[in-house]
Amino acid sequence: MVSDNRFGILGLRGLRPLLTCAIAALAATGCGGSGSASSTAADGAGDGSSDAGVIAKWRYVTLERTAQAATCPANSGAEIDTVAVYRVVSAKRAKTEASNWKLVGVAKPDSVVYLPGAASACQATSLASDPSAVAGPVNVNPSGTSGFFRLSDGRLQLQIGACSSGTADILHCDGAGPAIDIVAGDQIAVFEVDQTYLASCDWKTMACGPQTGSVTAACPCAADSYIVRLGVQPGQMTQDLGSHVGSELFINVK
Repeated sequence: MVSDNRFGILGLRGLRPLLTCAIAALAATGCGGSGSASSTAADGAGDGSSDAGVIAKWRYVTLERTAQAATCPANSGAEIDTVAVYRVVSAKRAKTEASNWKLVGVAKPDSVVYLPGAASACQATSLASDPSAVAGPVNVNPSGTSGFFRLSDGRLQLQIGACSSGTADILHCDGAGPAIDIVAGDQIAVFEVDQTYLASCDWKTMACGPQTGSVTAACPCAADSYIVRLGVQPGQMTQDLGSHVGSELFINVK
């Protein structure tokens, strides 16, 4: 497989989390971590937490909104294009090397499930689009009006599927391969349709990447917030990876 350059031109924002991780590793404080290849989760494996000598594994990613919108559709929440997982190729190489990370999978088709929130207006807004739009590669249309799913006040759960094609990059990976475990040391990338999708994306302050330049200047592309959590079983959320705003390409799994 040909791995994509996930970082593009490494901006300051892209370097910070990786440098932090590398420094922490030198201080023997962790950063999670194994650069091992993907593995298959044991059926019924507990809550994903790790005991001594056991690598923590999760199978489901959940995205939900950080706060209820006052009105819909005026504020329909994060617009999720896709979710991806990257993994270190070699533990002997620096994590700050862009070529030392490879895309192992994206949101798997037929695994994406949406659970609407309580607000009926927000439900109508989200259900007007198809949650399956999150599956597969970055594929928002040039005007930024389709190819994503509005999270509103609900919850989106999905699995990560391996790339079944020979080209493993975020613009082509279909996620149609086997479901992949997410392990400590991986990084999750959430592509939320925001200013990083514009050609004018500021590489010094934003998580610019392969999505940059995929929409026209007419796209509103407002950054919205969401929470990322992991679980082993459907509906389970045992690992909180915090709240994020807009596209975030460096969410560390610990």
